Amino acid sequence: EPSAAALACHNLHSQEDETFLVIDFGGGTLDVSVVACFDQIVEILAVAGDNHLGGDDFDQRIAEHFCREHGIGQDTLNPRQWLTLLQSAEQCKRLLTEKEGAMMEWEGPEGKMGLILSRDDLIRICAPLFKRLEAVVQKALRDASSGADAIDRIVLVGGTCRMPVIRQYIRHFM
Repeated sequence: EPSAAALACHNLHSQEDETFLVIDFGGGTLDVSVVACFDQIVEILAVAGDNHLGGDDFDQRIAEHFCREHGIGQDTLNPRQWLTLLQSAEQCKRLLTEKEGAMMEWEGPEGKMGLILSRDDLIRICAPLFKRLEAVVQKALRDASSGADAIDRIVLVGGTCRMPVIRQYIRHFM
């Protein structure tokens, strides 16, 4: 997959050598690869990942924040209620991909509840997840014996990479 992503962005007839950082950030996993393209050859220099970090974790953090803000004990929710809360959190996350702010609404045991979140709120709520993302990228760069300055292009793959806050954070530490 990292080879295919790098090839999709690299012209094989190009005489230029390029090094790519491929970040594949989906719903459940994060995979980061450092890929070199030279002399019509693609070489994977390093791979790092987190099999327990993805878009679902952002939904979880948003739902937990919603509970804290409304004084709801997660342990008081039955599995169906928790699932609908997670679905509302995911919907809010998707809206934040398109807009600077979004309303999260949920029909709970006490009736309909809402919470307005901004992209800045999302960054604050999900700060530990961003740090994990950065750690995986830094590990891949270390394993490839490369620094951020050696990367010619960054290729973002997967639904979680559609989030503007993810792109912003990657620009911040690269």
